[in-house]
Amino acid sequence: KRTFRGAFRLPRGKMLSKPKVILWLHMKRVIGTLICEDHVNVLLAANQLELLMNSITEHYGSDVEMSAKLVNEKPEELHMLLDRFLPCGHLQFLSESDVKKELAELAILLHKQT
Repeated sequence: KRTFRGAFRLPRGKMLSKPKVILWLHMKRVIGTLICEDHVNVLLAANQLELLMNSITEHYGSDVEMSAKLVNEKPEELHMLLDRFLPCGHLQFLSESDVKKELAELAILLHKQT
């Protein structure tokens, strides 16, 4: 399966008081977007977006229609996933082992809630 990605910069204007960098990633029939401050490390942001998208796909499965239904039924799960990977909206460096650990901890938390 093909993955498409891109980045572009939005200048300051009527809608934005500061310039922003927009990163997008299309993989496995799911599209993710990250809107960042102009000074952000774009490579770190792109890596974070890819890890997040992989984690969402792993957590919800690759069936997009079923995944959308699951996200709509339990939005708190997606919120918890986002909070783990982008705490308070801040980028952080995560290795694949960190991601696996975070997903395992999230699965334990979600299992306890049911």
